[in-house]
Amino acid sequence: MSSNPSSDRSRHPSTPSFLFGLTFLANENQDMRFLTKRGYEFGEVSSAMQKAIRRGDTRLAGYWALELWASGYGNYVWKRLLTVSAEDCWGILTQEVKALHDSYAVVNANVPAKQPKGRIFISKAVILLCAAKKNRDADHLQNFVYDQMAGLDADKLAGDLLKGGREKIPE
Repeated sequence: MSSNPSSDRSRHPSTPSFLFGLTFLANENQDMRFLTKRGYEFGEVSSAMQKAIRRGDTRLAGYWALELWASGYGNYVWKRLLTVSAEDCWGILTQEVKALHDSYAVVNANVPAKQPKGRIFISKAVILLCAAKKNRDADHLQNFVYDQMAGLDADKLAGDLLKGGREKIPE
């Protein structure tokens, strides 16, 4: 059953106000799934965007990023793009994505939230991320440290990490 919660708040009194105006799908178990403007499931679109960036598929990544943006999820798109820049890409690309986000914020400073401008900045961020050399070392390091903090054997973890073809972490 597809519904637009903004149509009648009295029918959905427990729905948080920030959700009004967004389309969602409730199945027979009353699990809510957020939908994009064209009816895609939010989680699938977010995942598809990140996978397309990892594969360097600019056209597909751009399509999904702008689908989220056009559906009112602009802030989420930026959060995801910043995370992808740190999680999946080599170098200091996060600074470039942050600069594009800052420019987007300037363009939208006095614009109503329901009429955002500056999708060109999202497109540029997607292009940079897709073209970037891919590297997951930051994510691997984070997992290594968390595992070590959980009491797992550091020597075994380091050996497992090196088997994956990565350089030894300097001490």
